Amino acid sequence: MKAKKIDLSQYATVLKDENGEPQMFDVRSSLVNVLFHPNLKLGAVEILERDELRKDIQNEETDTLLVTPEDWEKLRAGVECIEGFGQNDVGFIRRVLEAPEVTVEEPAETPAE
Repeated sequence: MKAKKIDLSQYATVLKDENGEPQMFDVRSSLVNVLFHPNLKLGAVEILERDELRKDIQNEETDTLLVTPEDWEKLRAGVECIEGFGQNDVGFIRRVLEAPEVTVEEPAETPAE
């Protein structure tokens, strides 16, 4: 099975906090935000379907999210519908639009007892 591999780890932005340290970009929450962006004009059924992907994003225990091509398309559409991105968003946009495609082995079926 094919999947897109998205890096969920935070990265440093050009913005600094009050101590002069770089502010971190929260990739997970940004993925959720683009998934439900108002510019997509989603209906009720689509919102509920996308909520399953939101749960996957928020509940992933590692810094790597594997998504189906269909779910990746939802994230891609969300990223592409937004205008006004800035320099801090470049890493996020690359992680979505340039997510590598990987082959994932499907688990073997266990025989019924």
